[in-house]
Formats: sequence, structure tokens, C-alpha cells
Amino acid sequence: MVLFPGLTLSRALRALGLVSIAVGLAFKDIFENSFAGILLLWRFPFENGDYIECEGLEGRVEEILIRMTKIGKTTGEAVVVPNSFLFKISVNVLTDRGSRRITIPRWEDPSP
Repeated sequence: MVLFPGLTLSRALRALGLVSIAVGLAFKDIFENSFAGILLLWRFPFENGDYIECEGLEGRVEEILIRMTKIGKTTGEAVVVPNSFLFKISVNVLTDRGSRRITIPRWEDPSP
């Protein structure tokens, strides 16, 4: 009270509450991605080397970190995806089974 004579305990607590709300909103995405990364590493829905498909993104999981996952596309591009995206959206793990069935369309000769 000597340094700030107009400061009371209720004003200090109110200011502390407003600062904590501002910090929480500023770091919301970081906390969300970190928590999703911990859950992904704990539950192992997919692992390094698995081929996944999610919202039009297809590729091989190269590395799962706390905040992000690195995915290598078949075109040679590398994509870094936030873990909260992979945690919220449905992910198809295409290499979950030992074998996989695909359908190859029959080729028809276009000439008459």
C-alpha cells in the first residue's frame, strides 16, 4: 500500500482476474494443441509411418510432437498440422490393417 496508495485488495484481485483471462485467451490455441498432442501420444490412434487421410489431406505421418504433427504427402511436400485439428476431425488410418482392399476400375478402349 505504500508504493500504490490507491490500490486496495479488491482492485488488485480484479486486475489479476482480468490479466489471467487475457493470458488464457492469448494462449488458448497453444494449450489446446499441447493437450491434444498429449492425448494423441497417449492413445496412439496412429503412429509414425502410418498413412492417414483427413479433410482432403493424405500422407504418411513422419513425426508426432506435442503441439504439431508432420505429414509427408506423396507429392514430396511436407505439411505441419496442429494436433487439435487431428484430434477434432475424423482421421482415416489407411495402414491400420495388414492388408487393404482397393478397387481398380476396368479399362475400356475408347476407340470404336
